[in-house]
Formats: sequence, C-alpha cells, structure tokens
Amino acid sequence: MFDRACFAPIARRVRHRGWRLIAMAALLVACQEVGLPAQPSPSPIGISLPGDLLGKGAPPTQQIATVGYLLVDQSGATLVDQLAFQPDGRLRPLAGGVAPIWLGAASDVAIKSDLRAAGAVRYAIVLVRGRMEGPGAYGAGGAYRYQIAAPTLEPIAMQETTIAELLDQPATAEGRFVRIVGGLLARETSALLVDRLGPGGLPEPKARQVKLRAPLRDQELLGRLAGPSGGAVRFGQVQIEGYWHGGTLAPLSITIVTS
Repeated sequence: MFDRACFAPIARRVRHRGWRLIAMAALLVACQEVGLPAQPSPSPIGISLPGDLLGKGAPPTQQIATVGYLLVDQSGATLVDQLAFQPDGRLRPLAGGVAPIWLGAASDVAIKSDLRAAGAVRYAIVLVRGRMEGPGAYGAGGAYRYQIAAPTLEPIAMQETTIAELLDQPATAEGRFVRIVGGLLARETSALLVDRLGPGGLPEPKARQVKLRAPLRDQELLGRLAGPSGGAVRFGQVQIEGYWHGGTLAPLSITIVTS
C-alpha cells in the first residue's frame, strides 16, 4: 500500500484539481520506490534473464538457460530481451537494453509452427538453453558480440492472470511468464501496474498494484501514453507479457490497449 504522507506536501501546493491528480499520481509512483532492491535476486528455477547474464560484463563460456523473444528473418535467428510493438503491427527490439544475441541460421526449425509473423519477421517467446559465448564477432558480418551455441529452444505459453491473482497467490505464478492487463503509471525512475486507473491517471480507491522491475526504456510507448506535455507521469491501459519473480514484474513487451 502507498504512504499517504508522501502526498501531503505537494497536495497542499497544487490547487487546480486536474493538475492535482497528475501530481498525486507522480508522487504515488515516487513513493513506491522505497524498498526496491538494488539488484534482482537470481531466479529459483535456474532461469536468468539476458540482462542478468550480461549486465555485469562478459560471462565466461558456460551453459545457461535464459528467456526472451526469438526473432527470425532471412539473416538468421536472434534473441532479444524486450520487444516494442508499434501501432501498425511492426515490431522492433527495444533500444537501451541487452544487444541481440546470435542463435544461428537455423535455430527456428524446432519451433517453426509456434512462430507468429510481423511483416518479414517471425517471432515467439522462448526458453533457450545452450552455451553462452563471447564477447566476439558472431552472425552475419560479425554483428553480434554474444552467441548461444548449440541452442535448444522451447516455446513458452503465457499464463493469463490478474493483479489480484498475483498478489493473493504469488507462489502460483512465481518464476512464470504471465500476460496481464492493467493501468500503467510510469515516470522516469519507476513504473507501476494498477488494476483500476481513474480519470487523470490516479488509481481508484482500493486499487491494487504491482511494481515493474525497472523503469521503462520504450520512449515511443511513453510518448503515446496520456499525460500533460512535459509532465512527470504518463499513464494508460496496457497489456504486459513478462516474468513474475520475487514480487515484481519484468516486462518482455508492453502493448497499449485501445477500447
């Protein structure tokens, strides 16, 4: 639950009701930053996200199990940690995170029937096991610093859930990949997903919420969300596909939901 004391100073200074709602939403997200772990703990089921594998520098050659979006086009197959879906149906790897990891020219054979199409690209969320190698120069033109050699790929089925289910039965979804719809509240340093978002981006009374693991990197998505020009908080209804672990949600993709 959020601390109402966090809102008192700014609420007294902001008199216009519309801007008061925006300001309170900004402080809601800010107050939620208290207690956020500096570093995520390792997964209890032996899966590490790409950012955890490569975030502290080059790992030694090792057997790993990781997850992300498999992208397949005419040049080969790569793994990316997050995708951005654009309004026209195209997709792109999200900038600012882990660079795409090379998987090889024929890595999609085992799960070909599970790939979805977006223009010339086919994609799927997959669990990848194999030997991490790098840094080096891999793939077409040596464009990739890391590769997973001899990968085995397993498609992942998203578990449809709600914020209430995550909070009431956290162990049921622990270490699983979930698909969830809610109201997104995002600022520069943090983000929340709430189950009932009211007018002006302020959560409705008794709304429940989960914390996203890190600030949002998708500037294009943030620009399409509601909020005042130059304001600190952006908000809107979204669908998130992500990894639930340790009481936080690590998004793999965020898509705006339109009515």
